[in-house]
Amino acid sequence: MDNHHSIIRADYKENLLILSFNQNETLYINQPEDFLISQGVFIIKRSLGLVWNWYSYGEEQITKNLRVYNYIVNNIEVTSIKLEGAITNKRADEGQPAIEIL
Repeated sequence: MDNHHSIIRADYKENLLILSFNQNETLYINQPEDFLISQGVFIIKRSLGLVWNWYSYGEEQITKNLRVYNYIVNNIEVTSIKLEGAITNKRADEGQPAIEIL
């Protein structure tokens, strides 16, 4: 199923939360703060940045199909960097969580 993510493992060390998902996806959350976790909800309201690694959906899970998004928070701006090199800057919306999995 495309875009269905189930957490299978969580590790925390040195202010870095690492979540591993069922389809070899990994989410790294730098200095997460203010959690809301329940049976069907996982929300982290603030962090200094996120790195999301996944393979192109429907493709073989090999290095050339690996995709990476890197989100870095600088004051009120979020820098988004794709593995392919595209860089965008967006204003952070304080009303939005750093990560939300429902």
